[in-house]
Amino acid sequence: MPNEKVKKKEYPVFALTDFKNFEALFAKLCAQKENPFYLRLSQNTRDFINVFTAGTVVGKNSKVSFCNDCNNIIQQPDLYNQLSAFYGNQRFESQLSAVTKRFLEEASPILNISTESLKNAELVRIQWLNLSVLIDLYPQEIRRIIRKSSLQAWVEAFVVALALVVFLRTFFFQIYKIPTTSMLRTLAPGDKIFVSKLVYGPKVPFTPLRLPGFRKPERGEVVVFIPPKDRNKAYIKRLIGMPGDRVLIKDGNVYLNGKIMVDPRVARNYYYNQGEYGKEQKEIIVPAGYYFFLGDNSINSQDSRYWGFANEKDIIGKAIFIWWPFDRIGMIE
Repeated sequence: MPNEKVKKKEYPVFALTDFKNFEALFAKLCAQKENPFYLRLSQNTRDFINVFTAGTVVGKNSKVSFCNDCNNIIQQPDLYNQLSAFYGNQRFESQLSAVTKRFLEEASPILNISTESLKNAELVRIQWLNLSVLIDLYPQEIRRIIRKSSLQAWVEAFVVALALVVFLRTFFFQIYKIPTTSMLRTLAPGDKIFVSKLVYGPKVPFTPLRLPGFRKPERGEVVVFIPPKDRNKAYIKRLIGMPGDRVLIKDGNVYLNGKIMVDPRVARNYYYNQGEYGKEQKEIIVPAGYYFFLGDNSINSQDSRYWGFANEKDIIGKAIFIWWPFDRIGMIE
């Protein structure tokens, strides 16, 4: 139904960028000073048009004033009647497009109602009628108020969405897909998770700087980071050793500073003596500014036992939540 289309349209607003050539529009208005549209313009705008000559540069203040005038004019319900009386009804209507005539048919019962008395849907009909009339009378100058083409609008929306995603991904969170079995049974291959960057503080791109976080990483947490041996990949492991800790793997258990770790997130897993930093009876000390990580599935995990320690600067964030697949949705412990 035509009425439904009118109701659903978002009414556009004049802006400076909607006019390609103010000079051409003002030149046209100079020659039509009895036009009711011209007479509706503010005194400031008309004063400028009155002294406008070829080669005159239209200043920003005049452009802004004209845009504001247009936004006011097209909301006035009797504009169509004044233009019709000025041009002569038959001559005027012969210039109107089919679209404008459709808007006229919808708006005709409310043309003589004051703006203050109009309901929202009625005002929208009047606005679109006046806008369509002006497009018919000033096709080159006014058509650009149909704010940018659909392609431009799509590109703008895409750019804004992309910028928002980049901003959120850089400073708030990252979506990470589990690639291997190294964190079974906590995380399975194909799990998609949210990684919070805010907890530990996000890094500022292209700089060594990190914004303040809520706290430092804590033992037992599942953390995403860049390992020292492969700078092109992000690893996800469980944090075992903090700076200054002494770590020993013995009989499948992890000993921290001489005491067996009883944290259930760690104690439930069997850890194998593998790699240069995970040899049997070899206690290692975590350097200042570094962390020691192990995978829950120790038999199939390339972790700190092989490549040593991850730099605090390479921490990306804390693994928070599995959001896919559906049957595995839940918090990460």
